[in-house]
Amino acid sequence: MRGLQGFGRQCKIRQYCMIFSFRLVFMRVIQGVRLQVRARDWAAKTVLLATISYLAACTVPHKMERNGIVKSETDPRQYHSIVLDNGLQVFLISHPGATTAGASLTVQAGSYQDPTNQQGLAHFTEHMLFVSTEKYPEVNGVKRYIEESGGAINAQTFNLNTNYFFVLPSASFDEGLDRFSQMFISPKFDTRYVQQELAAVDNEWSSNLQHDGQNMWQVLGQVVNKKHPKAMFGVGNKNTLTDKPGSNLYQDMQHFYKTYYSAKNMT
Repeated sequence: MRGLQGFGRQCKIRQYCMIFSFRLVFMRVIQGVRLQVRARDWAAKTVLLATISYLAACTVPHKMERNGIVKSETDPRQYHSIVLDNGLQVFLISHPGATTAGASLTVQAGSYQDPTNQQGLAHFTEHMLFVSTEKYPEVNGVKRYIEESGGAINAQTFNLNTNYFFVLPSASFDEGLDRFSQMFISPKFDTRYVQQELAAVDNEWSSNLQHDGQNMWQVLGQVVNKKHPKAMFGVGNKNTLTDKPGSNLYQDMQHFYKTYYSAKNMT
């Protein structure tokens, strides 16, 4: 109880601080509107939304679950955190009225872990995991099963981690989760599909050339310290992901998977 009271006091203090911050941000946003800042000024919008969300979190009454997780008193969901025997940390959420189910897995490795001679390797590895598995060898079988069941699956490579996720009707969740899990347990990494997935990575890069946000990050990579991993080309394309003297793309991809894709490095 003492811990909850302490949490409440801290939250109240943060609330007053955030109200002040909210006023400053709101005034800046209003000023931006007066200066006819374009609607795509996502930075100001993001800060404003984050501030409002934080304020909302502090003003809603909280309660402590038996497992030590703090949640809103109006939240009907149940939460539970466990660690599997292999070291994988799992966070479970249950909603009594849910008709769909999903899962998300984050690997603590992203484009910052790319070797300098294979820039975009984390992204390429993400693509290769989707091809097929030992248990489900059908090409693109995981994606096909989930989509034919009325769900969706995708992944995204960030600087420091890579996130995979899917959602589908609850009745199909067990098999969907098994197929999803096999992507990380026993991917086949079929060499016949290396060029196919390399083309997909290259297509992602080329299709984003007209996106201002993507170009902004590329410019940032050009001006930062060249020793910082941000200076590398994290998306990758057919020019950076190639066989080179002393570096084989397929072997480097397998090494990346064996190095980072372990249960203790996932959540």
